Amino acid sequence: MSKADKNYKERIEEYLFEKNWIEAPLFHNNKGKVLRFDLESKSETGSAELIKNMFDDLFFENSDMLVVFYGNVDKTNRQGNIEWQLGKRYFKRFSLKKILQKNYTSKNEDSGDENPYLVVCLTKRCKFNLKKLLSEYLEDEHTCQMAFISLKKGATIQLYDSRGLDLMSVDKNFLKMLYKKYEQDIIEFNKKEITESLDT
Repeated sequence: MSKADKNYKERIEEYLFEKNWIEAPLFHNNKGKVLRFDLESKSETGSAELIKNMFDDLFFENSDMLVVFYGNVDKTNRQGNIEWQLGKRYFKRFSLKKILQKNYTSKNEDSGDENPYLVVCLTKRCKFNLKKLLSEYLEDEHTCQMAFISLKKGATIQLYDSRGLDLMSVDKNFLKMLYKKYEQDIIEFNKKEITESLDT
């Protein structure tokens, strides 16, 4: 194992599992650290442009990017397919060959998931086919929830389904900047709660 890989493993263990950054749903498990975005009122083109701009805020083209897959060996989707079996296709499609860790420690004992886990992969922004992913995501054809993490910026984008996404940051100033930049796209239902948490 290279020194860089070891460093990433240690930071993943601390931030993702000990501090449990990415316990889904992000918005409800990380109060005051998450912006929620509404895509239902936007066109596919507008939604794709919004998400691409957020990726640009978190990652330069050559930036390291952690990709987290939420998996469950027992859970099936609405079509009756095993969630994780479908999710594995992204490893090959997006060149996610370096698996850093498999683990999941849920804060929610009543989650109902008997075998929940996360698979954390390391890639670079320039090697990830975001355009292809967004095409599937916005058409409700992507098969597992995914999060994209910049450890450098302490920020995460989680794509859950075509209705919207969450953007989390442990840096409140960075989060406030993103709120100001994307205020018109924040989901109206949660806007008051989000603004109040940013002001405290």
